[in-house]
Amino acid sequence: MSVNSILSKRTSRRSRVVLVTEARQGVSSFAVRVRDLSISGAKLEAKIPPPIGTDVHLLHETLEIRCRVTWIDGDYFGVEFHFPLDPSEIPAGILAGAQFPSIPA
Repeated sequence: MSVNSILSKRTSRRSRVVLVTEARQGVSSFAVRVRDLSISGAKLEAKIPPPIGTDVHLLHETLEIRCRVTWIDGDYFGVEFHFPLDPSEIPAGILAGAQFPSIPA
């Protein structure tokens, strides 16, 4: 499946952010840059992205997000969160002006 076909299937609005944080894959950790973020996933950048299908945990301050790698393009890769984010639980420093749609009740 191509990156373009995956990107065309997005259901959540993405907001650009630039955040350097940590990801954990099993027992090893590595640095990642979050390039964009939605309630359902994110575009990340790393020197060596994990393989498609890999489960990773994004870690930042008190936030831990479980996700799965869905695509890779060079140093960039996309992840889908196992559970949608609640924007009210995201530390304000991450958002830096990003906007999220409201979550239906």
